[in-house]
Amino acid sequence: MSQGILFAVGEKYVLDGVAYRIEQHLDTANLAVRELATGRLCTVTRDELLQAWIAGRFHGQRYGPNLRVDGASPLLRTSYDFPDFQALPARAQEMARQRYALIEPLLALAAAQRYSHHRRSGPSR
Repeated sequence: MSQGILFAVGEKYVLDGVAYRIEQHLDTANLAVRELATGRLCTVTRDELLQAWIAGRFHGQRYGPNLRVDGASPLLRTSYDFPDFQALPARAQEMARQRYALIEPLLALAAAQRYSHHRRSGPSR
């Protein structure tokens, strides 16, 4: 099920308020992950992570400016403080607003609904 999702070694994420780092790919279905607060090593399946993402319980670490520390897990930055359109040229700002207006109805759906819609219709090409 998770063939199109990449869980890379070294990537960090928050699952149910607990921060982890992916340590190793054990096989095609299982990953070794380390809980960052305790150092405990455990095993998780790719499908478990995908289902948690669909349910809105999985948040991957983000990179770049304007990130905030998540109160539940201060070890990782998993969300943005605000969209920083001021740093973009005017034309890029307008294009971003137009694109946001197009996807806004999808953002109102739960992650599971967005995923199931994508799976039914397939990627557009």
